[in-house]
Amino acid sequence: MLGCVSVSALGLAGGAPSASLGPAGQLFVMPVAASVGGGIVLDIHSLEHAPAPARLTLYVPAGVTVDTSAAPGTVVGDGYLAVWLDAATTDDYAFGTIKAGDPAAAQTCAPGIHAAVWIASFRLSITDVAIPFYVDPTSGPETSLGAYRLTACLKSPYVPEEQGGAPFGLRVTELLLGLGEPHRTVIKAPATATGTYTWRLLVTPFVKGTATIQPAATFEARARMVLPHTFTEHLRYVRKTQTVVITGTVRLLGKPERRLLIQAIGGPPSARFLALYGETRSGANGSFTIRKRIAEKRRARKVRVYLFGLEPAPKRACVEPSTAPAGCVNESLSPPQSSSADLVIPKKH
Repeated sequence: MLGCVSVSALGLAGGAPSASLGPAGQLFVMPVAASVGGGIVLDIHSLEHAPAPARLTLYVPAGVTVDTSAAPGTVVGDGYLAVWLDAATTDDYAFGTIKAGDPAAAQTCAPGIHAAVWIASFRLSITDVAIPFYVDPTSGPETSLGAYRLTACLKSPYVPEEQGGAPFGLRVTELLLGLGEPHRTVIKAPATATGTYTWRLLVTPFVKGTATIQPAATFEARARMVLPHTFTEHLRYVRKTQTVVITGTVRLLGKPERRLLIQAIGGPPSARFLALYGETRSGANGSFTIRKRIAEKRRARKVRVYLFGLEPAPKRACVEPSTAPAGCVNESLSPPQSSSADLVIPKKH
């Protein structure tokens, strides 16, 4: 499911970053359906040819629930990591797991004891990567940015590993954190709230070609989550054409949302990888229809369909001024909470 979210996020971002497209960084925030664990997906993109990110500081808006009580070793989510390997002039990616760590463990990224530590671990084809996020409530003037702060530090791709640099010169281009498990949802959007929740990501880059952090170049990327923003869906199977018909509506603040790009992804509930069933845009009344031909077989079988919304215009100007020295470079609008439903494909007559 996380892989599908990543594919959808690439659609949000307008494709993979390149030297000529997009801002230096982007943040997408996607609420996840309760049927697959709920929670939030945080998707961080970094332009491949911009200065590499050294420090990520993500602010969770007030009103969003953050649970810091998970014991070390507890699985709190899943992750996806994409990197550029300078030594091999190629890219690589991996899915991984996010577990709670020891909040009192010594480290240099964010010294001190924290409310929680969530460690995203990945096994790339040539090396393992672990990225800890240190979680703390904010205080004082910092509360204007959010109620909680997640901090992570990355290694420089510009210097050798023996000098503290990233192995194989790897540079993070996308980091996706799916913070939600069926029995442990550590970040949860308000269930019944109405309003706008602004997530803020501050990115401090390295000076290009060095391991020196450049605070004066810190920039902000934002994601605005407007609630309520929801799908309704209905699945039916037409035996005559052996087609799954997916219909529904999308509503923003209780009103129909038009022209939203909607993707349907599905497969057996236990499948590791799912297929794209189709995509369409919502009509003037917020309604949509997607059809996918699935032939009957000798046995009846169940399929699960997930719905995702993709923002039609992800390159948005920031609405408000930023406190970051280099300003705000991008502001995305979060899609509706993903939705899922099951359907039984009947057996052949």
